[in-house]
Amino acid sequence: GMHYTQKSYIKEKCLPISTAAYTPRELQKIPDGHPVYKAFRNRLGSLLWVTKTRPEIEFDLSILASMLAGLTLSTIQYINSVISQLLNTVDQEYFVPRLPPGELVIQGIGDASLGGRPDESSQGSRVVGLMSVEETSSGIPSSGMRFLPSKTSNSELNNQYKLNSYSSFAPIEYKSSKVRRKGVSSFDVETLVLVDLADIAYVIGLLLEELLWGKRPTLAQ
Repeated sequence: GMHYTQKSYIKEKCLPISTAAYTPRELQKIPDGHPVYKAFRNRLGSLLWVTKTRPEIEFDLSILASMLAGLTLSTIQYINSVISQLLNTVDQEYFVPRLPPGELVIQGIGDASLGGRPDESSQGSRVVGLMSVEETSSGIPSSGMRFLPSKTSNSELNNQYKLNSYSSFAPIEYKSSKVRRKGVSSFDVETLVLVDLADIAYVIGLLLEELLWGKRPTLAQ
C-alpha cells in the first residue's frame, strides 16, 4: 500500500495561535480584522488542507468554521487544542492499502447526529472507498463494481461475498459536515447523509469504470 503524510506542512503551517499580547477581556469578542481573527482564519485554512491525510479532525474543523461570526477566546483555545493534537501525533500517516485480487466493490459508510452541533443543527459524516471481494455461490451474479448500502450488516455481506480482508478497505472520499437541511428525527438526517453518500459513490463508480474499461459509447455511437 501507500503511506501519505503532511508532517512537514503541519510543523510549518499549523502552529498554535498566541494570545499572550492580549488580556482575556480584550478577547471576549474578537472582531473581523483583529490580528487574532486573521490568525484564526489562517490556521483554519491550513488545517482544512491537513484533512487530506488526517480525517479525524474534520468534525472539529466543521464546528470551528461555524464560529467565525462570534469568535471568542474559547474558540481560540479550541483550535489550539486541535493543533496540539496534530503536533503530538505528527508522525501519524494516512495508509491506503493495496487491495488483494478480487471483484472491486464500492463500500460506503454514513452516519448522522441529530442536533449534535452547538447551534443544534445536525452533523453528518461519510466515507466511501473500495473493497476487494470474492462472490460466493449464494451471491448474486454481477459484473463490474457494486455499491453496498451503508446499512448492510456483516452477516448479509458474508452471505453474498467472501471478503478478502476487512483491513483492505481503500478510502477514496470522506467528509464530516453540517447536514444541508434540517431534520426532525434521526431517520431524517441519516437519510440525507445516505443520499449524499449514494451520489458520491455513483460518481466514483463512473470514474473507476472509465479508468478501467474506457468511456461508455454514446447513444449516437
